[in-house]
Amino acid sequence: MKMWSSGEKIWTIGVADPYDVDKEISAIKMASGAIATSNRIYRSWTQGENSKHHLLNGQTGNVAITDVIQATVVTSSLCDAEVGAKLCFLVDETKQQQWLEAICDRSARFIVKENQAGYWAMTGEKIC
Repeated sequence: MKMWSSGEKIWTIGVADPYDVDKEISAIKMASGAIATSNRIYRSWTQGENSKHHLLNGQTGNVAITDVIQATVVTSSLCDAEVGAKLCFLVDETKQQQWLEAICDRSARFIVKENQAGYWAMTGEKIC
């Protein structure tokens, strides 16, 4: 989602609970920017005895094996936010940070892992 404002309007964007989309587990306020969330539970299914989801590892063609349940990325670019959210399922946090630092002057990501509370991680200066 892309938001913009002359600076007078401040948007409050909620981050849904990956286990209950009717609940929010966090929120961010911003005047302008982009936010994207990917979740491996929402688009998942069982094929035979195997659980699958829509996030694929481009090197193997198989579903990404990860403990990340949901990732939300906030940047100035919607494309970067979308790619960054998917990347959180494919690479470790060090590589996520390196990619975001190389591509975005500032960003934030909210990660939810299996059996853990969600947490924010920042890149660059404060974005809001």
